[in-house]
Amino acid sequence: MGALILLESLYWRNGALPSQDDLEAHRVARSITPDVWAKVLRLYFPDGRAVHLDDEREKAITKSKASSTNGGKGGRPRKATEKTEDF
Repeated sequence: MGALILLESLYWRNGALPSQDDLEAHRVARSITPDVWAKVLRLYFPDGRAVHLDDEREKAITKSKASSTNGGKGGRPRKATEKTEDF
């Protein structure tokens, strides 16, 4: 997994990047060089935030809540069936 995809997935789960110690553990575990790691963080997560991910995450949460509410309503009503009398 590339450095950017890894950082975006970590950010997406919690709405923020993990602590510096956790970030370093992820970097070392995936053998990402410190210069690549620093460059990706500087370019895509200035000030530790990713505004584009914040916006998309908010949209996804809103959609998920709406889908959950609608799913709780039980879907479409069942069609009425004709009952036949047994002779």
